[in-house]
Amino acid sequence: MSHYTILCVDDEENILSSLERIFMEEEDYEIITATSGKEGLEILKERPVDLIMSDQRMPEMSGTEFLKNARKLYPDTIRIVLSGYADFDTITAAINEGEIYRLIQKPWEDGDLLLTVKDSLEKHELMRENRKLQEEVKKQNEELKEFNLQLEEKVKQRTQEVVLRNQALLLSQEMLYNISTPIVGISSDEMIVFINKRAQNIYENNGTSVLGKDVEEVFTENIVNLIKKVFQTQQSQIIENVTCNHHKLVLKCMPLSGKSAEKGIILETIVKDEG
Repeated sequence: MSHYTILCVDDEENILSSLERIFMEEEDYEIITATSGKEGLEILKERPVDLIMSDQRMPEMSGTEFLKNARKLYPDTIRIVLSGYADFDTITAAINEGEIYRLIQKPWEDGDLLLTVKDSLEKHELMRENRKLQEEVKKQNEELKEFNLQLEEKVKQRTQEVVLRNQALLLSQEMLYNISTPIVGISSDEMIVFINKRAQNIYENNGTSVLGKDVEEVFTENIVNLIKKVFQTQQSQIIENVTCNHHKLVLKCMPLSGKSAEKGIILETIVKDEG
């Protein structure tokens, strides 16, 4: 058990001496005494205590009045009143209003009083630990809520970025597909992965798509050799006077640069005239 401070308030010195004697052999308790409710409140203003034990019948201020004022200073402090049967109704009302935790009737048995104090403080400790855990859980829930909000915002931003990138990609593909310059995209495994509308008119026969085909299935030998050379050297190459499907062409073959370096090449075609 932790070290506890107990404030005993009674206008009779012999009662205070009796209470001090009861706790004399208990190392876990520090006993403070006061001979009036006013003196008890002055002590409470200077230091907190864990448990207050007060006589009910005292001049100037009754025990229930004193404990009611003590509750305003330290609402979590255990408050016990010592009283006889004559004050039962008053004390019952105080208990119902939460101003008093327990009643110990006079005359008391020392063992019973000590057991009541120990039991009250143990429950007080459990309540304090429970409140501490509730505060920790509340704090963790608030932190988790804030984390989820931040995560939700990040997901929202990432989603917006992905949407914008997809829109930009679709727009780029649409623009590239419809430009007047014939463009063919070739992957590093020498497969045709893109061909725009203008290039289709040159390299596709009878409307047969060349997407996914190997370059050797589509282009003449000299064009294939050009493509292979660019892959090997990673340098742009140009050949002129190339004939393909009755078209006389100038071809410019360029490796992709930047992040896509060595992943493919672009075949740009200039149509000189038709054969």
